[in-house]
Amino acid sequence: MTGNGGTDNPIVYVHAPFGGAHYRQSYELRERVLRKPLGIPLRDEDTAGDAEEELFCALKGEHVIASLQLKPIDQTTMKLRQMAVEPEFQKSGVGSTLVRFAEDWARASGITQIVLHARAEVTRFYEALDYAVEGERFVSVGIPHVAMRKRIR
Repeated sequence: MTGNGGTDNPIVYVHAPFGGAHYRQSYELRERVLRKPLGIPLRDEDTAGDAEEELFCALKGEHVIASLQLKPIDQTTMKLRQMAVEPEFQKSGVGSTLVRFAEDWARASGITQIVLHARAEVTRFYEALDYAVEGERFVSVGIPHVAMRKRIR
């Protein structure tokens, strides 16, 4: 899927394999955007299940500018995790397009719902994509989060 970014260097959305160049760039993006601001580096136990998850990336040229992972929960549910977007591309539509791209893949794979734990500060981003808050706020990695869910079928 292609979109945004102009015709000279369009943004391309891909389903990427574990362990390849896109995974390594995604790992670095997660570290820089999600963990470094909290002073909490990614640890081996944070990435131990990555090989069993599906990775989706937005690319500008060969560079990962956004990524997310879908973790299988059961036959019909996946958990969206580790969503990260380069700061210069935040609020540009890249993140929402990437979420929809991953949802389309999940839907085609027989998944009927996606759950996630969103940082409270980005709840509106997910609400705009039709995710609904479930339950009360909770603290994870030292900051407030909310559980959210979306039926995709």
